[in-house]
Amino acid sequence: MKTAKLGAIFLMSVLALAGTGAGYALWSDTLSIDGTVNTGSIGAVFEEGWAEDTDDFEYTDPLEKDYSWIECIVSLDGQTLTVTVYNAYPCIDYYNYFYVHNTGTIPIHVGNFEILTDTLPADATLEVCWDDPPAGQDYIQIHPCETELGYVHIHLCNDAAQGATYTFTATLMYWQWNETPT
Repeated sequence: MKTAKLGAIFLMSVLALAGTGAGYALWSDTLSIDGTVNTGSIGAVFEEGWAEDTDDFEYTDPLEKDYSWIECIVSLDGQTLTVTVYNAYPCIDYYNYFYVHNTGTIPIHVGNFEILTDTLPADATLEVCWDDPPAGQDYIQIHPCETELGYVHIHLCNDAAQGATYTFTATLMYWQWNETPT
């Protein structure tokens, strides 16, 4: 009888250990995950636009009349915009329209310009505006392969020299859509 009790205790111990081992084996399984992450690229270029002045004569060929006009030139790589005011005079407004094209694969936010060179008078105002910016934002979002319209507003104040030529060159400031500009 003593051996039967010992045998039963031994058998129950073996079954308990087997159950514990099976439970542990189910809880310690290995999970492997393989994946590929593809990142996008950002890029933007200026595209040709048009220019106009609002306080002068109707636009005709500048060589036919002696009046002030504005010209915009986009660099060959599309990275810089050079705006020149010819035959300037005091207290005039100019508008230069341009397009910005997203050449990357992810949306970008486009903000202001970084002015590289500037010969505008000290009291001149230079403002970059977007066709339809979101309320309260000074930047716009452009999706891949899309183009947005922007413009530069230049106001020459009373200190502008009569007949002078003023110019500035600028590049775009843009960043990926989910980042905050610094």
